[in-house]
Amino acid sequence: MQIIKKLLSIFEKKDHKTLAMLLFLMVVAAFFEMVGIGLIMPIISVMSDPGVIESSKYYGLAYEVLNANSVNDFVIKISTILVGFLIFKNIYLTAIGFYQSYFTARKEAETSTKLLKGYITMPYENYISRNSSDLIRNINQETNQLFMQVLNSMLILIAEAFIALTLFLLLLVSYPAATIASTALAGLAAFVFIYFVKKPLKTLGEERIESRARMLEWATQGLHGLKELVVAEKTNYFVEAFGKKAHKTAKAQGFSEAMARIPRLYIETVAVLMLVAVILVITKTEDNMIQALSLFGMVMFRILPSINRIATCATRIRFYGPALNAIVADLKHDHFDATSSEDLTFKKSLEVKNVHYKYPDSDRSILNGLSLTVQKGESISIKGPSGAGKSTLLDMMLGLLEPVKGSVKSDGVSIQKNIKDWRSHLSYLPQFVYLINDSIRANVAFGVNDADIDDEKVMEALKKAELTDLIQSLPEGIESQIGDVSGKLSGGQRQRIGIARALYHDRDILFLDEATASLDHDTEMRICKTLKSLTPEVTLISVSHRQALLDIADNVYTIESGKVIKKG
Repeated sequence: MQIIKKLLSIFEKKDHKTLAMLLFLMVVAAFFEMVGIGLIMPIISVMSDPGVIESSKYYGLAYEVLNANSVNDFVIKISTILVGFLIFKNIYLTAIGFYQSYFTARKEAETSTKLLKGYITMPYENYISRNSSDLIRNINQETNQLFMQVLNSMLILIAEAFIALTLFLLLLVSYPAATIASTALAGLAAFVFIYFVKKPLKTLGEERIESRARMLEWATQGLHGLKELVVAEKTNYFVEAFGKKAHKTAKAQGFSEAMARIPRLYIETVAVLMLVAVILVITKTEDNMIQALSLFGMVMFRILPSINRIATCATRIRFYGPALNAIVADLKHDHFDATSSEDLTFKKSLEVKNVHYKYPDSDRSILNGLSLTVQKGESISIKGPSGAGKSTLLDMMLGLLEPVKGSVKSDGVSIQKNIKDWRSHLSYLPQFVYLINDSIRANVAFGVNDADIDDEKVMEALKKAELTDLIQSLPEGIESQIGDVSGKLSGGQRQRIGIARALYHDRDILFLDEATASLDHDTEMRICKTLKSLTPEVTLISVSHRQALLDIADNVYTIESGKVIKKG
């Protein structure tokens, strides 16, 4: 029941109606299965004893309703009805299958999208405390496992359980003693099987989900650091580390697949024992053994695949259950930017006043009562030794981190009052520019729909970023795909694409985090001259030790131990 409750928590209210409809359709399908077998019985009964038409009022009534002329005519008409019904039933089951598959596929897409949105909008403090490999695994792999293995298996299990129940009721009404005896034997066998596989399946399922994340982590690290690995001749280290996790995952996956096959073999053995039990009971309690055994044979022929699927689905649900736990835990938290009815402006100044900050799960304070003020149109630079708190201060002014104590205000209003509005004033240029696998044009406009990109602004930004020569050298110009030319781009060129991106969006404040570190001296001087020309319309806030950026700053703040120790 706990796993059903967790599954339902993923769905919206409208989805609950769809699930209820699916369950109803499955109940109808189970009824159709019972009717299908029920229609076979008159054929067997009449063929084994034609006199049953006269001795049984039900068979006699059916004979009259069908207007049969003879026993053979009766059998042919019943057979025709049976064939027509089976065709209808199978079309119905196929339609349900499509309906179910489409529903689970749609929910998988919606859930993975919802997870991505949740991860991207989660508080920055939470993000930096998580392993990105775990997040990517949940979006790309575990969401698929949840819906394809857990939800689909759950729906199949329920459908087959309904079918097994209706067929059981058919047997129970017809031959209660033999049914109870065989069912007791099957129940005992099921209990033994579940008891021995339940714990190892759960344990190995947890190992699989962890190993998958570490595989992704080692693969990502290895590919991103390829140049360093090759030069240092450390490729084997990463390959072996990845291989260990891959083998651990394979071991867990292999056990799961083996467990999925065992039920069929196990059930076949149990079925033979059930058949023996049925024969022993029927010989002592029933006169028409052929009819009784025929019914049991037909039901077992249909019910054994159902039991096999039930056992297989139960195994998969148990093994892939940890995927459900991982995703439900993350979907519980809906992240959003704080909003306010008051617009947040930047017309006068940005004031950082007596801010204190320490990261979660850390005892060391990074910022200790730091204060500074940036006037609109001013250019400032922040410098200091490693660990002084420069990046943390920058993240706080960007609205990524919230002070434990103190405030960051724009025109006297805390930026946390309307963080979304605040970020509409900002551009940010990091030390390592992130390029999307798209055209140079799309990378400069970054986040703007293709139809809305202003090509003139793109070219102007590229010109200011000293990239005109690069664009002219490419056959496709600004339409050149980064994926095709990224290996040919120097670190400085990548950085200048980032600078062009920052210039394209015309924001009030431009934050630079060691943004010119990978530029050669001459290019850096020209870029800094361009940046300085943006003031006083644009406010520049940089973290840097590069003299070129320090030279264009109106004020330089030196930080040590989380405090401003010098302004000049």
